[in-house]
Amino acid sequence: MEKYYSIKPHIESVVKHFMEIEAVKNLGDFLEQEMYERHMSARAFAEFLEVSHATINNLIRYGRQETGYPSVEFLIRLATATQTDIGYLITLVAPPELMRSELDPDVINMSQRILKLPPPYRKIIEQIIATGLEEIAASNDQIKAEKNK
Repeated sequence: MEKYYSIKPHIESVVKHFMEIEAVKNLGDFLEQEMYERHMSARAFAEFLEVSHATINNLIRYGRQETGYPSVEFLIRLATATQTDIGYLITLVAPPELMRSELDPDVINMSQRILKLPPPYRKIIEQIIATGLEEIAASNDQIKAEKNK
């Protein structure tokens, strides 16, 4: 006998998680988001990246106005450690007038975050995109009703 599992609670939890994420507007926001998700302090995150904690704190507090642009070495370390596309990180530090990409940085960030999810959650998101949340919920409710007959 086939088992039918309700994916609606999973979909709702994934959607809620992504709705709670604030838009990342700069490298400081990205660093704070990564530290939050990893439950790390600035000092622990700096150790994770093998950089000074002052570097992390300055980028979070002042951005590039006070600290200048982060080094390529730093961006490579950050991209490697967080498994994030370096192109996305560059969009967070480059002046807007230099960015010629038609992709919105938020779209790039969201796609990177989806790729980091476990495969079952990625499949749920693919289903949401392909068919829409309402159709999935209706289909799932129909399967349950048929099962209970």
